Amino acid sequence: MEKKNRVQEKSKTAGVLLTFFFGVLGWIYVYKLKKTQFWIGLIVALVFGWTIVVPICIALWAFIDMCVTDKDKFENYSKWI
Repeated sequence: MEKKNRVQEKSKTAGVLLTFFFGVLGWIYVYKLKKTQFWIGLIVALVFGWTIVVPICIALWAFIDMCVTDKDKFENYSKWI
C-alpha cells in the first residue's frame, strides 16, 4: 500500500479562534503560509515584551490577518504550500 503525504484542509474558524486566544502563536496553525509573519511577530513581541502596547498590537495584527485571509487558502491548504 502506498502512503500518501496528504495535508488535511484547515478551518478558518479554528485559525481565527487560535489567534484570538493565543495571539501570534495562532499563526502556527498555518505555519507554511505565514512563517515570515510568525517569526517577525514573535521576535518583536519578545524583544519589546516589557511594553504592553507592542505585544497587544502584534496579537491584534495576527487576529486581523487571519480574519482577512481567504477561506480558499484554508480549504485548499495543501495547494497553497
